[in-house]
Amino acid sequence: MTKDAGHPSDDQLDAYVDGTLGAEETGRFEARRADDDTLRAALETQKRIDESLARVHEPPPAALERVLKEIDRQAVATVTPAGHQVPIYRRPWAIAALIILSVGAAWQLISTLPRGEAPDDYGPKPLTTADAFYRQAVENGFKPDWVCKDDEEFSSTFRKRFRQPLLLAHDTGPVSTVGLSYLNWLSTHTTALLSRVDGQPVVVLIDRLRNDRTKSLPPESGLHLFRRVLGELVLYEVTPLPEPHVMGLFYNPDDGSKPTDK
Repeated sequence: MTKDAGHPSDDQLDAYVDGTLGAEETGRFEARRADDDTLRAALETQKRIDESLARVHEPPPAALERVLKEIDRQAVATVTPAGHQVPIYRRPWAIAALIILSVGAAWQLISTLPRGEAPDDYGPKPLTTADAFYRQAVENGFKPDWVCKDDEEFSSTFRKRFRQPLLLAHDTGPVSTVGLSYLNWLSTHTTALLSRVDGQPVVVLIDRLRNDRTKSLPPESGLHLFRRVLGELVLYEVTPLPEPHVMGLFYNPDDGSKPTDK
């Protein structure tokens, strides 16, 4: 989306879609939307992303049921002077913490699921290694969880996930992108770009820099691991090739940075 001095920012787009803009600003925003095809398209993209995230952030019923059972277990019956039996909760502060932690953890664990319906068991993605993810992706036909329809949706996906947009340079010669997948590696929010370089499967794993820790691959994997820091994000390229070809193509469109040729 082309920006000018009067064009709404991405934060304003988020606020409008979420319904948190003030009444006056909402009025100006809607007046602008009526005559701005680009703005309407951006709003549609934002709504699609929000709807897909909302589907996978719905609190899992199984987790809530376990919390409620634990609360019942913590209760002991007592009788009031009027003869009514009521539950008295041991350690009420612990009960409150249990609810917050259990529901919060459940939301975080399913937040990396792809768009569409969540699996029946609402289970989290298991912790994996970079080489195991690469091997499984190849064995499964190198099929992504998400294919963005255009650059704006691609950029917005990373902005929503990490608060930092990312784009890939075009006309990249031997590099062709396949799509995005999600895994539990540096964190439950690690995002993978599946791509091919001269037909060879190559994966770039992306997460917040604050989640980074020393990583390596076993020699027997036959793969190489390359690292790059881009703003507040860290990128790791997992490849059978001796040099990285994909992670250097990423750039942040907000700061005017340009991609390198590696």
